[in-house]
Amino acid sequence: MEEDKKICFFTYYLFWWCFFTYSSICANIVRKCLNKNKRIEAEKREMVNLKISNWENGKQGKSETLIK
Repeated sequence: MEEDKKICFFTYYLFWWCFFTYSSICANIVRKCLNKNKRIEAEKREMVNLKISNWENGKQGKSETLIK
């Protein structure tokens, strides 16, 4: 039974990994096909900010930027 769970999780993980890889490749191809102005706009939207915050007693503490 435990082995079945591992196989199921691996299959699920592999499916989503392939899906996200495929969608990322497609997005890059579409961006490369855009004219210069639209491509610059799309590249700006691609940038990601990642922040982390500690929560105590249901209140958000100080945020820390990890990726800018």
